[in-house]
Amino acid sequence: MTIQYFVLTTLDPIVVSESNATVNNQMSLDFIPGSALLGALAGRLYRELSDEQSWALFHSGAWRFGPCYPLQDNRLALPVPLSWHHQKHAPVVAPQTSQFAEHITNHAHTGFVREANTQYVQMRADYVTAGAQRIRVSRGQNTKTALSAQTGKVAPGQLFTYGHIDPGQQFVGFVAMDPQNTELQQRVTNALNGEFRIGRARSNEYGRVRIQTIEYALPEVSDEPDRLTLWCLSDCAFVDAQGMYHVMPCGEDIHPQLKGASLDTRHSFIRAHTLSRFNQKRGGFDSEQRVITRGSVLSFRLSSAVPRQVLHEISQNGIGTDKQFGQGWVMVNPAWATQSNPCREAVFCCDDIPTCGAQSLSAEAIRNLSTPLIDWLRAQGTREQQLRERAMWVREQVTTLLTYYRQARSYNHVLPSYQAGPSQNQWRRIADLLNHASDDWFERAFGRDGVADKDSDHICKASNDDYGWGIRWQGVDGFTHFAEASKSLFCNADGSAIELVLARQLLEQICRYELATPGGLKDMKALLDKQKAQSNEEVTQ
Repeated sequence: MTIQYFVLTTLDPIVVSESNATVNNQMSLDFIPGSALLGALAGRLYRELSDEQSWALFHSGAWRFGPCYPLQDNRLALPVPLSWHHQKHAPVVAPQTSQFAEHITNHAHTGFVREANTQYVQMRADYVTAGAQRIRVSRGQNTKTALSAQTGKVAPGQLFTYGHIDPGQQFVGFVAMDPQNTELQQRVTNALNGEFRIGRARSNEYGRVRIQTIEYALPEVSDEPDRLTLWCLSDCAFVDAQGMYHVMPCGEDIHPQLKGASLDTRHSFIRAHTLSRFNQKRGGFDSEQRVITRGSVLSFRLSSAVPRQVLHEISQNGIGTDKQFGQGWVMVNPAWATQSNPCREAVFCCDDIPTCGAQSLSAEAIRNLSTPLIDWLRAQGTREQQLRERAMWVREQVTTLLTYYRQARSYNHVLPSYQAGPSQNQWRRIADLLNHASDDWFERAFGRDGVADKDSDHICKASNDDYGWGIRWQGVDGFTHFAEASKSLFCNADGSAIELVLARQLLEQICRYELATPGGLKDMKALLDKQKAQSNEEVTQ
């Protein structure tokens, strides 16, 4: 087989669902299946090819369209083997890194011995690079609603959710070509370069990808004298003599020259699932198939050494049936198969992927993209960030004000049944002033520097209000009163007045409760804690 590798970059969210069902919310796959690429290429080439060429490329099974797996830092990531286990409650990755922990064990290794009183957990997710780095594909969900064709309005009860692969990520895939058809090879290679739409909902802002072919080849396989280990990099399907699908292959199912090989069930780790493919010709689903899940490990005992040519054919041609959909891709005798602790050395042999020819989207490039929509979204993000910062500043100022109230009550030994500090009505006088204020709102609220209270008509006067604006206490910088302390809340660091919009937001928060009473202080504290928790949750999301 002639294998053409390519780098696929997601430009839009890609909807590749785990199920083809049209009801309920569908979860997204974390890879791009080969059938998606087969369909995209068929849409571009089918009308241009002759019937014979179309049959050879898309229907004969001689051409294989492999799954696309994530690429990060020029390194290909492959499904984590199911023979890998970690100790229960122990971290899977090293602290503050994405490297798999060294305590992870490979139970397919013949020399592995289980530790007493240790519980092991099978690893069934994520991807691993040759350097034992854990890779996760970024995914998301979008919820939409259907529109009624009769009214043009939202149809009741018609919410649906798309799970998708996020844009801006790179994947590596391949097409295994028939070496005897050089003309068709060239046409497919040329057609692979460019933009495609794949997956579901392609007419609704989803599915756009860019593909660039690259020159690459996986390293040659290694051989072992008495054992054959196959790492299933994609789903694998096997059919017995009666035409039934099964998940316990014998040596002959792998290659005709492996008749003497037997499956070692003790050191094999197989998971399976069922699927039914839709047959467009018949307008219905095919028979249910039971296939071995990607990541499974098949270990065979050998009666005699296997020629390297046989191992090469298994690696190049794949195993099982339905290989045109990307099934049957395996790695023969990977490096981790000879290690009890596979993450201490190279997991598998793989050179860095050359992406110089592929158009990758770096984080900086994405930040520099400029379209009307992207510019509007950036402006919205900046506005939301400003709103969060203002809300945080208001909470900090109100928290400081609560401290003033408590210090004043404590210093003056005010009983809980009495009020201490400015009342809610006094704060509302300032709020009313700001709603109709001119540029001199700050002086009308707190007075001018160097002008006595008796010579001014501002609101916050310490004189003749001993338990309101004039209540005093011992602060950090000496004695102070509420009029002076409150003034500092509405000042910038240079002593100038804060923006009018900030002052209004601050007073809106202050006027919610009667802070001159212990009950009002308690209610305000609960409100601030709730707002802080909601803000932290929004940032986390």
